[in-house]
Amino acid sequence: MQAFSSSVPTIAIPLHARPGFTGSGLATPHHTDGGWSIKLTVDHLRPLPPGQFYECWYAGPANRPGHPQLIAAGTFVVGPSGSGTFNMWSAANPHQFGTMQITIERPGDASQHGQVVLSGSAQLN
Repeated sequence: MQAFSSSVPTIAIPLHARPGFTGSGLATPHHTDGGWSIKLTVDHLRPLPPGQFYECWYAGPANRPGHPQLIAAGTFVVGPSGSGTFNMWSAANPHQFGTMQITIERPGDASQHGQVVLSGSAQLN
């Protein structure tokens, strides 16, 4: 089984801090037989207190407060440097769910409750 195909255009999702937050990132999703493999690199995020984590979401074009159109892509924490590289998986096709959002969450029900810290739109390279 071949995981990556060189004939498929490369997708990059540059992530930028939302107002009131710091940080940046870059997500590179690659299509596989089982969905999408995502390499996410983040820098300058705030280390979180125990019990909190960052969660990665793909948002669809109709996503809005009260009417979410979201697919989760994974969770992570950063150390004191605020930086890290993470491998995630998702069923979300970035051609259809073209916006990535990173939120601060805590354990509970599996929906987006936290404010969006980083966000960006899929770009074909």
